[in-house]
Amino acid sequence: MPFVATMLTFVYALLPLGAWAFALRRWQRHRQHQPVLGLVFACILGAFIGIGFVLLNAWLLDGHVPTADAARTIHVCVAAACAIKIADWWTMGRMCRWLGVRADRARRGHGLLLIAFLLQRAFMLTLTLAYVFALLLAYRPRVIDAVTPAARKLTWQQERFTSADDIELSGWFLPAPGRSGGAASSTTVLICHGIGSRKQQQMGLAEFLLGQGYNVMLFDFRGHGASGGNSVSYGLRERFDVLAAARQAKERYPTRARRIVGLGTNTGAAALIMAAVEPGGELIDAVVLVDPFASLDSLVRETADRLLPMGLRQVARWLSLPVASCHAGGWLGSFTPADSVDGIWPRPVLVIHGRGQTFVPPEQEMQVYRRLSWPREQFWPSDNYQKSRATIKAVRSDADLVKSLFRQWMGLSDPTTNDAGVRARMLEFIEESRREPVI
Repeated sequence: MPFVATMLTFVYALLPLGAWAFALRRWQRHRQHQPVLGLVFACILGAFIGIGFVLLNAWLLDGHVPTADAARTIHVCVAAACAIKIADWWTMGRMCRWLGVRADRARRGHGLLLIAFLLQRAFMLTLTLAYVFALLLAYRPRVIDAVTPAARKLTWQQERFTSADDIELSGWFLPAPGRSGGAASSTTVLICHGIGSRKQQQMGLAEFLLGQGYNVMLFDFRGHGASGGNSVSYGLRERFDVLAAARQAKERYPTRARRIVGLGTNTGAAALIMAAVEPGGELIDAVVLVDPFASLDSLVRETADRLLPMGLRQVARWLSLPVASCHAGGWLGSFTPADSVDGIWPRPVLVIHGRGQTFVPPEQEMQVYRRLSWPREQFWPSDNYQKSRATIKAVRSDADLVKSLFRQWMGLSDPTTNDAGVRARMLEFIEESRREPVI
């Protein structure tokens, strides 16, 4: 799968050139201008979609997309439009040949040609929707901002390191002030953000942990913030990012990272689970999972059932997920973190359940908890109905309301970790949890 993802990068780079070479050749040989006009329309449409996708991500995630990433995203959208146009040409020709008709008979109203046209259009609609869903699942422009811990007057160190599959990652190490007596803390909390987030958006939680005397390691997953890459795999390959961050903290700050507690949210929790059971995962001494999901295939199915009409649900699951897997560099349909959680033993695990307001349903969180071996703990946060209603009422326009609801659903605003009860329970776990003795 990583090889397929690499090959797709070259395909996207060369696809527009190949499409134009084909269209111009048809024009020179047969004086057919339809392929050229169709390709012009496809490229313009792809460029507009790419620009809109970049602006939408920057708006929803409160940041800006670097110029290189914006150009790359627009190019991918143009290449995708060219790929769909090539598929349109090829399938129409095959459909006509299969039915034994010729396209030039359209002027005489040939009935079989009309059947070929309708069948081909139905097929292309299905293929296009599956392809678009796949790109939305697996590809995203990185959204960054210039905020650093210095804005909160915190001490920090810039960290640059590389994952096992050669993705450049960006992080910060924030040392806690000395506790009473001047002794530096030997515990570091490794924060693994969720999908669409970045290290800047975890600064509130980091500042809280620093105030309690714990060191913090923040980093951006691949395809997020200042780290490299544009493809995401919902924890499947992000496990290597977690391992690289833990190793960086342990090697660079051995006295402050004698004990590492991993704290992950949604897809960050999935990556943390997989990292903890990988060779080298023994660097992580305890695990806090916030809104973890049990199975990506089940999560896609349940999300599609909630958001998509009948028919498109099957397209998303049976066609989009395999195509997204090719882009992500791993088979997403078989990614089931719940199957691996038992391997975290003998390290303690705390599962913090959400309120059903994000894309991870509570049933999936419970599956993860039930599959854990002892020592395991769980915590249900207090109800925040009134707070959620107050947040919704505070928005100033319908656009702000949509943005607020989307960010809440993604776990980007008003996250579970902002709850006072959740923070108190996390602190208790970080302070008291220890590995089970193994005889």
